[in-house]
Amino acid sequence: MGNADKGLVKYQGKPLIQHVIETIEPQVQNIVVNCNRNETEYENLSYPIAKDLSGEYRGPLEGILSCKHLIKSDYIFVAPCDMPHLPANIVSILSKNLDEAELCVAHDGIRMQPLVFVARAQLIESIDEYLNKGGRSVSNWIRSKDHEVVDFSRQQTAFWNINEESQLSN
Repeated sequence: MGNADKGLVKYQGKPLIQHVIETIEPQVQNIVVNCNRNETEYENLSYPIAKDLSGEYRGPLEGILSCKHLIKSDYIFVAPCDMPHLPANIVSILSKNLDEAELCVAHDGIRMQPLVFVARAQLIESIDEYLNKGGRSVSNWIRSKDHEVVDFSRQQTAFWNINEESQLSN
């Protein structure tokens, strides 16, 4: 996408982030958006905005950590802005195993989708320590936690993310 802000890129007539919001909104109590540019456009979505705390780009985990002060529930659901076809029941499916694990992450049958997970909100605290020790990989952070991998192999296309302009016409 070059230098475009993927969340605001139009797909099927609306910004990518709007597709994700419309899917998850009926499934969650609150939505918090992490962004580091184009704040005005994201504020127009009428959800709380969190900017990365450190001021240096430390990846998606920094974004999740930056949302900590706006989380008002015991659990969090994380999704990227570039997956417009997430299942309408993604949160409930992932949440089913939270009694046995701290975090439940989606697997599309080919690979783990590290930015699609439900976790106990208290886990966010561990991100700060992980980042301060030089960790950046969401997958490795997840593997360091008591986690369950949830099979979505029958819904592989739900985890299709848009990374190139050519995908916008599909």
